[in-house]
Amino acid sequence: MRVLLSACACAPFGGSELEIGWRWALEVARAGHEVWVLTRRGHQPAIERALQQLEPLPLLQFAYYDPPRWLLRLLGGSLGIRLRYWLWQRGAHASARELCRRTQFDRVHHVTWQAMRYSSRMGDLAPPF
Repeated sequence: MRVLLSACACAPFGGSELEIGWRWALEVARAGHEVWVLTRRGHQPAIERALQQLEPLPLLQFAYYDPPRWLLRLLGGSLGIRLRYWLWQRGAHASARELCRRTQFDRVHHVTWQAMRYSSRMGDLAPPF
């Protein structure tokens, strides 16, 4: 299957949510599925270093989205965390929709940020969610 994972937090060796996103991606790929992960651009250096160390290389591809930096700087504190996540979800949804236009996914999963506490906008994409 070709799977799209929405993982706002996804980085190897990052602990907590970051590690959860990374492990989801890695384990689904190790199960033999082609995995695309949509995550934040700030995680890219750690992801690329970890991918260089994996052998054999699983079927993992990454796409990145971040809201504009100037907007993120305005949103501090605990309320800001929720707003930053909401902004990420909104923009990531548009990126995911574009990915779905270019690539035929069999499933979409939302695995972080706090997948059970906050809703995901990925449910209205064409593949089953």
